[in-house]
Amino acid sequence: MAAKKWIWIAVGLLAAALLACGGLVGTLAYFSLRHLNIRKVSVESGEREFDQVRERFAGKAPLIEIDEDSWERPRIHRPPAEVEPRPTQPVQTMHVMVWDDRQGNLVRLDLPMWILKLNRRGRSYIFSSDNFGDLERLNLSAEDIERNGPGLILDHRGRRGERILVWTE
Repeated sequence: MAAKKWIWIAVGLLAAALLACGGLVGTLAYFSLRHLNIRKVSVESGEREFDQVRERFAGKAPLIEIDEDSWERPRIHRPPAEVEPRPTQPVQTMHVMVWDDRQGNLVRLDLPMWILKLNRRGRSYIFSSDNFGDLERLNLSAEDIERNGPGLILDHRGRRGERILVWTE
C-alpha cells in the first residue's frame, strides 16, 4: 500500500512539473508574440522608421557610442552620479530596432524594464552576445539605463548597411 501511495505522489509531482513547463512555454510564446515584431520592409521604409525615432532625440548623444564597425572599443557616457540629476520620468520600456539590409528585415523588440532588472548581477544581458563584440565589458546595468532616463541608448550604422537603434521610454 505504501508503495502505491509513493507512485501516486511521484505521478502527481511529474504532472505538476509538466504543467509548470507548459505554462512557462506558453508565457514565453505570449511574450514573444507581444513584444517581438519582425517584418520585411523596403530600404526606404526602414530608413524612414529609423529617422522618425531618431528625430525624437535630435541633438542628444547616445549613452553608448560605437565607431563604424569598431565593436571592440565601444564607449559609454556615464555622467558622474553625484552631479547627475535624476530623470523626471521613469523608464518603463527599452526598445530595440535592428535593420538587416541583406534580408530586408526590420526587427523591433520592446523589453519592459522589469525584465532587465531580473539579472542578478545587474548587467544588461541585452548586449551580452558575441554579435555585439565587447559591449558586455561595459557592465551596463538597468540602473545605468534608468539613470540616463528616457532617451537614446545606442545608434549604430555599420559599413554594410545594417543599423541598430536602442532607446528607452
